[in-house]
Amino acid sequence: MAELIISGNDFKALSSEVRVHIIKLLASRNHNLTELSSRLKLSMPSVKQHIDVLLATDLIVQADAGHKWKYYSLSRKGKKLVEPYSSQVMIVLASFVVGVLGIAMIAYSLLGFQALGISSTSLSTSQGVIAENVVAPEALTTVAKDAVGAGGVQEALNASSGVQAFAGLPSWLFLVIGVLVLAFAFLLFKRKLALFR
Repeated sequence: MAELIISGNDFKALSSEVRVHIIKLLASRNHNLTELSSRLKLSMPSVKQHIDVLLATDLIVQADAGHKWKYYSLSRKGKKLVEPYSSQVMIVLASFVVGVLGIAMIAYSLLGFQALGISSTSLSTSQGVIAENVVAPEALTTVAKDAVGAGGVQEALNASSGVQAFAGLPSWLFLVIGVLVLAFAFLLFKRKLALFR
């Protein structure tokens, strides 16, 4: 994980409750001097002094968004202070999920449905068994036949036909898509490392 090194000047800047409150306000969105002054219920010159201290320690930056007023936002260092690991964890989890998806697609392209334990013959036999068991008049009452018989058989047939649709696609397509997804996961993880240095 990325380290946050706090210097003596940073400690001095954070020793004031007003400056800590300013950092918390800027964590939610950018503010200008007037907004900060009204939210803190302090005079504008007093808030400006606190902002100057935070600017000197590089905990906040002046956001130049082309507005008439000067807006302030958290710097990268300030964001690390407020949210040290939340965004890092999300990026790592997302790259892991995308990577597993890519590996699964590559495995499918190399091994086919045998890796999943599914074959086209077992799909067709399972359709017949499901249809026989669900629609058997001896086992079900008329109410259950109406509720489960029509809907259950149809759902089972729809689910197995969706699996058969994947079986018709060429395996090289899954290999290419899997490699691309895995490369995306790697780049996402690499970007995470570059963001938090």
